[in-house]
Amino acid sequence: MIVAPISFINTGVPLIALTALAIFLPRALVNKTTLSQYALARSILISAILLAAISAAILGVVNQWQGLDVVGALGVDPLATIGQLFKASFKAVLFWAPMLALVWFLLATDVEKRRGEFLAKAPK
Repeated sequence: MIVAPISFINTGVPLIALTALAIFLPRALVNKTTLSQYALARSILISAILLAAISAAILGVVNQWQGLDVVGALGVDPLATIGQLFKASFKAVLFWAPMLALVWFLLATDVEKRRGEFLAKAPK
């Protein structure tokens, strides 16, 4: 196994990219006029799944770039390789999950604000 020292390129850039995606991806997936917390939670769940997949892909690219034959391993046993990439990528959750939770809270606040405005405008 090749162990490369932590650097800005192999650690910093992927973490910055994943954190930025955790901020902007849920905002792109949420309907801006929704009054449903359920729809918001569904968008957050989809964002988390996409972030996990993107994290695994980034890990695969970084490992390939550092000299591991990820593409060859995908050709030999794709399910095991993808499983290993996903398993290893969940370490990055420590960085993007808090940001995703914060974005969820902010979006939930917006939903409740819109719901309150809708109820205030409703005929009595």
